[in-house]
Amino acid sequence: EKDWLAVTGAGARTLQRTASLGGASLSQVADSVGLAQAFMSYGMNPLKGYADFFGSLFVSPQAQRNRREVAAYFGAYIDETRLSFMEELAAPDSPNGYISKANEAFSRLSSINYMTNRTRTASALAMQRFAGESAKKGWDEIHPALQTSMTEIGITKDDWEVLRTFVEEKTIGKETVRGIGVRSIEDADVKRFASIATGTSDRALSNARTLLADKMRIWLRTEMDNQIIEPKTRLSRKMLGSKRRGSVEYEARAALFQFKSHPLSMISERIFRDWRRMQTGGGRVGMAASLIVQTTIMGYASMVLKDLAKGVEPRDPEDPRTIKAAFLQGGALGIYGDFLFGETNRVGGGLASTLAGPTVGDISSLIGIFQKSIEGESVTSQLLQFGYYNTPGNNLYWLRLALDHQIY
Repeated sequence: EKDWLAVTGAGARTLQRTASLGGASLSQVADSVGLAQAFMSYGMNPLKGYADFFGSLFVSPQAQRNRREVAAYFGAYIDETRLSFMEELAAPDSPNGYISKANEAFSRLSSINYMTNRTRTASALAMQRFAGESAKKGWDEIHPALQTSMTEIGITKDDWEVLRTFVEEKTIGKETVRGIGVRSIEDADVKRFASIATGTSDRALSNARTLLADKMRIWLRTEMDNQIIEPKTRLSRKMLGSKRRGSVEYEARAALFQFKSHPLSMISERIFRDWRRMQTGGGRVGMAASLIVQTTIMGYASMVLKDLAKGVEPRDPEDPRTIKAAFLQGGALGIYGDFLFGETNRVGGGLASTLAGPTVGDISSLIGIFQKSIEGESVTSQLLQFGYYNTPGNNLYWLRLALDHQIY
């Protein structure tokens, strides 16, 4: 493994991010489907999921801090600096920390951090309210999908009967949530359900109480992760293999899979999850159809926002090509659609080089420009275009209109 190769690879991927994903936050409106689908799978009105998602984007900074504190009280900690999909294929930083600083600055300027933190908070609060409401019912009465999701992370019937007795209301500012208070579980209450504890000693009961609280936190975190699509460690390992950063294999895989972890996570996490939770074939077909329709609508909404940011007329929603692009943008591709359909791919890269990743695509474009220059063709405009599309921040959604119409 070579440190210089790791730093070079990380720098190249950071350049691609900062030059290609200026409108990624506008693509994140499609994440609203995750919360709506969760509401639907749990037998609730999906429109409430959309209301919670979009409502979270317009609360004041102080209200957002209050919401985060309430979520943390119930076991969901929203890390304001966590941005896994931007760091999914990161490598060791440069000696002066320029790579991490560039990623951090770009995530703020592009509003990606803003969108991610707001929507994760909305997801956490919505799921805690749902858990608090479900606590009125015994294990055999709660929604089958909730039974499945809790069983998957190890919450048993006896666990639930303990947890449901600890519903409490927490208010900070104007934010009030009635949920399951994992901090309120006492040893004496765990003792009533001997199957949860491995003994009757104080230590055994304390361990059982801690384990029970941890299970509830894990369930809540799992729901947040499933609704707001982000690459998981397990998926990243499959993409990147077993080699260390700085090895040729690792850097090649990192270049190949850049921007592709979102669609792969969409398939492995959301689609497979909903398929498992549906108990009947008809339910699975209905959920799949609903997912396709909702992601297509939200994908088109994302496309309209980005067209408006560019100062161009939104694409015709009745055009079959627009419908296809909306489906891919909203669900199948996610942020990879920002690259695949974006201006950054209009400098001569072919389909094969595009699918191989943005780094390979850029190398292919440069080779093509070089070959034309050897043949005596003028390549000045192509070089300027290539440089413009690879300038960090060139397509920030709030800056794009000015650059396109005033500078370039």
